[in-house]
Amino acid sequence: MASGEADLGIGFDFTKDSNLKVLARAVGKLGAVMAPNHPLAKRAGIRLSDCMDYPLVVADSSTAIRPYLDAAFTRVMLDLQPIIETNAIEIMRHAAILENGITFLTPFDIEFERRAGRLVYIPVRELSHDTQALMLIGHERGSSAIASVLAEMLKEMMREAAS
Repeated sequence: MASGEADLGIGFDFTKDSNLKVLARAVGKLGAVMAPNHPLAKRAGIRLSDCMDYPLVVADSSTAIRPYLDAAFTRVMLDLQPIIETNAIEIMRHAAILENGITFLTPFDIEFERRAGRLVYIPVRELSHDTQALMLIGHERGSSAIASVLAEMLKEMMREAAS
């Protein structure tokens, strides 16, 4: 984005840049993500301790997610013992679908799988204060017509996922 090679950027918690403007912002909380047939999937909310009897697939230390998880597990004095650590959200989603595991993501990270009925998002009490801002950014100079259309589609998807 900064070099002008792309018209739009989407990601979490961008820093301020004078050449870029925030086109849309939606806040999401980390929560537990699992397959709809998982034993915890029907609950309205869970605690981290509820997750300990299931395979955990978590973000590794190179991600923005991991510090939130480490802090939450430390606060409740639980030892995080994942079966998989990865920086690939796609792997986290697939492992939750296929292995009866639990991962920790935002609703934005699983929007397509949630719509398809492959994953569910369950709020986690100890993560309820940890938010991430999904941001759609563009150039101050404006963008192409096709990028503007795409931006409007992305804004709508962000609004739906945040609600």
